[in-house]
Amino acid sequence: MSADRNWIERVLYWSPRLLALALIAFFAVMSFDVLGENEGLWPTLAAMFMHLLPALVLAAILWISWRFEWFGAVGFVLLGVAAFIFFQGWRSLPTAILVSFVPLLIGLLFAWHRRVRTP
Repeated sequence: MSADRNWIERVLYWSPRLLALALIAFFAVMSFDVLGENEGLWPTLAAMFMHLLPALVLAAILWISWRFEWFGAVGFVLLGVAAFIFFQGWRSLPTAILVSFVPLLIGLLFAWHRRVRTP
C-alpha cells in the first residue's frame, strides 16, 4: 500500500508542474507570431513583450507555487476563472479548454496534492 501511495504522490506532485510548464511553453511559442509583422526593432520587441506577458505571469505563479502549493492552487484556479470570463469561454469551446480549463486543472491538481501528501 505504501508503494502505491508514493507513486500517487509523485504523480500528483509532478503533474501540475509539468502541465504548467507545457502551458507556459505553448504561450511562449505562440508569441513568436509577432516576428512576421515586418515592423522595426522596437515595435517588434514591444509586441513580443506584450505577447509574452501571459507566459511570464504563468511562470511567476508556477515559480512561487513550486514551494507553496496553496498559492498554485489558488492562483491557477483564479487565473482559469478570470481567463474564462475575459476571453468569453462560453462562446468558444477550444478557447475555453486551452485558456481556462487547463489552468483550472493545474490549480485543482496543486490542491489535490496538497490534500493527499504525507505530513
